[in-house]
Amino acid sequence: MVARLENELGTPLFDRAGRLRLNDAGQLFRGYVEREFDAGRRAVADAMVRALPPSHRRRAAGDPCPPRPG
Repeated sequence: MVARLENELGTPLFDRAGRLRLNDAGQLFRGYVEREFDAGRRAVADAMVRALPPSHRRRAAGDPCPPRPG
């Protein structure tokens, strides 16, 4: 799977001499992947909050103070 990804990207992502570790291209790619996964997690959390009734949204979004009645 890694070899296939490296082939598609056109560059190796690991230094394979000695201990296996990310090379510069691998570190750069890792940064992009981490940001995309974070964005995906935020999108899922946002969708879940938006699925709640409006009266529950503030608490679910991290606001400890419920809205005042009325």
